[in-house]
Amino acid sequence: MSVTIGGMFANQETVKLQVESVSGEQGPQGKPGADGKSGVYIGTEAPEDSEVSVWIDPDGEVSFTLQPRNLLDNSDFSNLIAQAGLNGAHGSTAYIADRWISPAASATQQNGYTTLSTTGKTGRITQNFSDALAGKTVTAAAKVSGNSIVYCGIYYSQNSVSKSIAVNVSAPNGIMMKSGTIPADATGIEFRIYIAYTDGGGSCNVYWAALYEGAYTDDTLPPYVPKGYAAEMMECQRYYHLYATSAARPSNGLDCCPPMRISGVTQGTTTVDGETRYYNSADL
Repeated sequence: MSVTIGGMFANQETVKLQVESVSGEQGPQGKPGADGKSGVYIGTEAPEDSEVSVWIDPDGEVSFTLQPRNLLDNSDFSNLIAQAGLNGAHGSTAYIADRWISPAASATQQNGYTTLSTTGKTGRITQNFSDALAGKTVTAAAKVSGNSIVYCGIYYSQNSVSKSIAVNVSAPNGIMMKSGTIPADATGIEFRIYIAYTDGGGSCNVYWAALYEGAYTDDTLPPYVPKGYAAEMMECQRYYHLYATSAARPSNGLDCCPPMRISGVTQGTTTVDGETRYYNSADL
């Protein structure tokens, strides 16, 4: 075997090493690693593993299961994106974390979930959507635990009347979900979780939230799949983006990286961990 190795050194000379042959005894074999999750299952019976995405039946056909897109941003409450800090404001608006407005609500990050608290009956977290969602059939879902009444779903206005596609559960301990069609003339579309719908408020734990296009049932609801921290951060930065210095902050949102959703952003300063940060905001 002939191998050529080339590289640039400090004196800018290129040195090549010509090896005519490479031989030697094979080293000891290392320990096998843990089995990975390929997502592929081969068998004549239906797979029991919910993470299987491809089922190959030797006696039949190949079946593909595609994960639908979760329309919510920052939906993994075990690892929330909070550029302004947990419970930090975006301008004059209170947020528990990126994309989640928090009227009369606060958040505490726990191991595997976030605890939401409120002292008012209508304390909630909200994610706003453009009116492009109007006319679509959707399914809202969340994994929640709590000791009071928790609401979850889509809220909107139709002819200046507040309406919703929502479900409420007293002392939930698992997945709550609701499907329905948003009217074509709906405006002010929001995904909400009401924390403890009772006088004096309370708290609940949120593990994840999801909004899928289409109607699903308890039996067909897709398993929740996190998008990953890096992907969530890039999506959140389309709406809110922090900078360490004002000089590094573009005045046009489309000049940011990643580009923000609009060019005409608002700008300001905020304090994160005792240090001044400079933001661009394109929040809905």
